[in-house]
Amino acid sequence: MEFGRVTRIRSKYLNDSVVVYQSVKQPGYVYKFSRKKDNEYRCCRCRELGKQRVITVVDDVVVGRKDPESDHHPDCVPLREESVTALSIDRDMRNEVNACFNDLTFKLCMLDKFCNHRIRQTDYRRTDD
Repeated sequence: MEFGRVTRIRSKYLNDSVVVYQSVKQPGYVYKFSRKKDNEYRCCRCRELGKQRVITVVDDVVVGRKDPESDHHPDCVPLREESVTALSIDRDMRNEVNACFNDLTFKLCMLDKFCNHRIRQTDYRRTDD
C-alpha cells in the first residue's frame, strides 16, 4: 500500500541519505528518516529515543502495510516543516560551496603540476657557461 511521497534532503555529511515525510495528521509538520539499508529508512527522532521505526521507500514513495505516522516512540514528535526546510537549504548551500572549492582546488593543483613540470623541463635544458 502506498502512503505518500517523500522528499530527499542531504545528511550532515552532505549525501542524499535522508527523506522527509509530510505529516497528514499534523499539517505543517514532518517526520525525518535516515537510510538504514537499501530502501529502508528509520525515524531520526525514534532512533535518538531508542526505538526502531522503519519505513520502506521505493521511487520516493512510502510503501508498506503500516502508516508512517503510527508506531513511533511515545516521545517522538514530528518536526516543524520550516526548520527542516531551513536545514535543507543550509546543507544544499554548503554542498555547493564544497563543490566549488573542490573544483577550484583541483584546477589549482593541476595548474601547479603543469607549471612545475614546465619549470623542471626548462631547468634541464639550461647549460651553464
